[in-house]
Amino acid sequence: RKDGEKVQRTDMLGNPLPTPPISRLERQDAAANADPDDDTDESIKKYPRNIRPMSCYTRNIETEEGTKQCNRLRREHMMIPGLIYGSDPTQSILSIDPSSKIHIKTPSNLIQREMDLYTYHNFPSRVYDLTLYEHEDDEEGITQKVIPQDIQHHPVQHDKIYCCNYLRYHPGRPVQIPILYTNEEESPALKRGGFIVPVTRYVSCIIEDSVAIPEFIELDCTGAKLKEVMRIDRLVFPDGVKASKRVNKEKYLVGSVFGRRSELSETEEED
Repeated sequence: RKDGEKVQRTDMLGNPLPTPPISRLERQDAAANADPDDDTDESIKKYPRNIRPMSCYTRNIETEEGTKQCNRLRREHMMIPGLIYGSDPTQSILSIDPSSKIHIKTPSNLIQREMDLYTYHNFPSRVYDLTLYEHEDDEEGITQKVIPQDIQHHPVQHDKIYCCNYLRYHPGRPVQIPILYTNEEESPALKRGGFIVPVTRYVSCIIEDSVAIPEFIELDCTGAKLKEVMRIDRLVFPDGVKASKRVNKEKYLVGSVFGRRSELSETEEED
């Protein structure tokens, strides 16, 4: 295609697909923060407490609820149905109140943007400032901190999302933070062909208010030996972040170090 030429998106049969809508929040942010000299990539922009913005719209349960109606939302309007649920003591919202559950629809391009940045594995480990608008002409909206939950994918086309719910977040609610291996070159087993067989890829954490939500919890592999069991004492928690009460510190296992002993011994002989 020629430079500057727009590409028409089509489905498997070649039929043109509608252009994904640009959310009001994105338009407002772009207008407020527009800087002709700023070419910062979206993936490395910094936000307060590492909480990124998103937006959604209320869903009419009479005309936009049900299998056919939700399929029409995904196919024709590029919207993903879902719910906002859960309690939030900071806003006096209780989960036992039926009105705490709000039917919403999220632009699919916003969800896909976040999955492209953090992968669909780590997307539910993020906290977002989700702005809820009543309709397209709503200029204000209501912002709540949420965690993506219960994300449903197409059984065959795994990159196609069917549903995305959001759990209200408040300080004190556990967040599943992914674990990142570090200092692997300082381990005599890992640097000679060994590897870690993971038992747990996430750790439930409590983040204090005003503390940035970490993207990863580091696992320090310094000095890790063959057949060593990696436990919670090797996890490095930032200041203001700690393991939640759900984590049994005595039984919690991150993984074990495995590898062929013959390969390790041959490498040692060569050294």
